[in-house]
Amino acid sequence: MSNSRRILNLFGYALIIILVINLLITLDYTNLMASIRQVNPNVIFLLISLQLLTQLLITWQWHIICKIVINKSNFWKVLNIFTRGSVVEAITPGAKIGGEATRLYYIKKDFDCDTEKAVSVILIQKCISMSVLLTICVLAFVYLSIKMMNDLLSSLLVIIVCVTLIAMMIVLLFFPEKIKHKYAQSYAQTTKMLTKSEWLILFFISVVVWLLFPIKMAILVYSFDIKLPPAIIFAVTMTSYMAGMLPITPGGIGTFEGTMITWLTMLSVASEVSVTITIIFRFITFWFVNLASAMCVVLYKLISARGKFDAGENS
Repeated sequence: MSNSRRILNLFGYALIIILVINLLITLDYTNLMASIRQVNPNVIFLLISLQLLTQLLITWQWHIICKIVINKSNFWKVLNIFTRGSVVEAITPGAKIGGEATRLYYIKKDFDCDTEKAVSVILIQKCISMSVLLTICVLAFVYLSIKMMNDLLSSLLVIIVCVTLIAMMIVLLFFPEKIKHKYAQSYAQTTKMLTKSEWLILFFISVVVWLLFPIKMAILVYSFDIKLPPAIIFAVTMTSYMAGMLPITPGGIGTFEGTMITWLTMLSVASEVSVTITIIFRFITFWFVNLASAMCVVLYKLISARGKFDAGENS
């Protein structure tokens, strides 16, 4: 790890510790417990169900890409590979490099393919998922900036910058052959494996996956009878995810929570309610996912020991 990365990580941890201490000092714990008791169990069940749907959709996307690139796949093997990566991602900084390295290893091992094909699977999925996420985050950032800024010139500047970023992303994704750079050219060769219809299907899955997150947030917020516009909830959720993607802490722990709590309190939501909403949302979308992933890995090992997943490489 470089010195600059160490300094960035130390700064990130110090900032998070300061924010947490400040929050712990200023919180009204009586109101916090009252907010937690206010949570409807039916809402939690619905959120968990939607999160399971999210995980299955992501697995399905990996399954489709494996079929296209490797010419063979098995949904349950892909689920095992994906969940193994999720467990590693939880303990590595937010850029998720550790999770992708784990998936690379198991794609090669489980599907007996070369490194080039395994890398292509990961590259295609990552490019599609991140491009959708970044586009949604940019739109969310534009919306919040316009809402928060009274200055027309500043708002226009933000819009111009964001539109430029989206345009650059579109060129990189759909016209990489136009860019004279070795990485863009490598990406262009990889993406030739996909037809237009396959691209659309994979993009649609990513859009649904990422939009499910603000939907879950909206369900949780409205269960507390908080009157926030859906667009605001959408923007708060996605900008919090953008902050969580910064490679400062494992799994974006602290940066995500701090961003979401800050946004909610700025929107006049009581600090105790903001903390409750953030804790529940983060538990379902992060900690529950990691716990479920670990359980899936153990269950897969037990079942695969009996040879249940060996057949049907294109199932």
